[in-house]
Amino acid sequence: MASALKNLQNLHAQKKLANVYLILPACGTPNGFPGDVKEKAMSYWRRLLMDNIHLWEQDMNPVSSQLGHPDMLLIRPSEGRINYVVQDFEEYFREINYRPGQWAFRYLIIESADRIPPVVANKLLMSLEFSPPWCVHFLLCDSTRPLLPTIESRAININLNSEDFAGLKMQENATPIKLPNDLQELLKEIQKNAEAAGRWESDLLNLILNHPQFDKGNNSWQLCKILSRNVTSLAFRNPAYERIVPLWHLFKSLDQHN
Repeated sequence: MASALKNLQNLHAQKKLANVYLILPACGTPNGFPGDVKEKAMSYWRRLLMDNIHLWEQDMNPVSSQLGHPDMLLIRPSEGRINYVVQDFEEYFREINYRPGQWAFRYLIIESADRIPPVVANKLLMSLEFSPPWCVHFLLCDSTRPLLPTIESRAININLNSEDFAGLKMQENATPIKLPNDLQELLKEIQKNAEAAGRWESDLLNLILNHPQFDKGNNSWQLCKILSRNVTSLAFRNPAYERIVPLWHLFKSLDQHN
């Protein structure tokens, strides 16, 4: 596990997560990546963070994770805008004082936080300063350009390094995954070979997370519901079947929107 995520996982287990974290990309361009890697790498790390939060909460209380992540809010700039506007935070300001409904904390993830202009940052500042103890903010920055100093002073900085992006580098260099022609062909393979089930579950997950349509609609919620399933069925004499089939259908649904 990447060092930053491991540290956060330990803090979560001890119930010592801070209210505000400022996540900064690695300085320079990591070896082996193209020049525009930072935005792509931070998007990859954000997905990794969201998946791990779900797993942390599932580990603490498996029942609480069955509905996906109602206690997680992802905030992004409006499509087509360079910077944030106040309207982008309307849902945030409505929900900031709500207690967690299922999980130990409410997680508020602000993507491309370095694109928050001063007028929006000033409005956000009061909420960060007097944030309820159950709220955990992650402000993810695509660059190291400074935020409002008063916001930075209230955040714990996490500077990511090449170790945190090791999985992305592996994906960049990996041989493309070739899926069988249809689901029945895949099921026959995993029925004959138990090891193939784990491999296909991992491959399908990677295909979904890296699909250009993944971040649109409620696909993240669907994925979390699939991953939260307890694998107990003996269908096809292979317990991984419970997750592989819905992962297949989710991936195919993404392809249909291309």
